[in-house]
Amino acid sequence: MKRFLSVFVATLLMLGLLFVALPALLLLSNVPPFRIGHHLLLILEWRNDAQGTGITFGLLPLGLVSLTIAMIEGVINRDRS
Repeated sequence: MKRFLSVFVATLLMLGLLFVALPALLLLSNVPPFRIGHHLLLILEWRNDAQGTGITFGLLPLGLVSLTIAMIEGVINRDRS
């Protein structure tokens, strides 16, 4: 269980760091506004217009991705034992 939690937290932190660095890359590339997902399953929304720039991401999809990766890692390690 400890291994599962450490993989889950590490994956969540890595995805968070990706989204921290992403606005700089999108701004430098002058990417137009876009949205990935909708309502509760909103993964990413990028706004780049005359009013300003900003990025929004949903915690639920990130948590689900992290949970899935941790579960797959747990199954892989269990099979090795």
